[in-house]
Amino acid sequence: RRANEEGRVVLLLLVDETGDVKDGKIQQSSGFPRLDTAALIHAKRRWRFTPAQKGGRPVAHWMPFAVDFRLKDAS
Repeated sequence: RRANEEGRVVLLLLVDETGDVKDGKIQQSSGFPRLDTAALIHAKRRWRFTPAQKGGRPVAHWMPFAVDFRLKDAS
């Protein structure tokens, strides 16, 4: 907030058969390395997804995911 940085980062995430994020990379930068890194670290540590299905079974897959960083008025 103090740096007044905001933007959108698009991550490319590897989601495994259980829905956990196993790997990720920055597909499109927000223009601020600090925001890009924060989004990627948070995704790898905390996010869970419903895994993709192939033939009725869960499979690992790469998926894009956009993260928006927007500053809001504190008032």
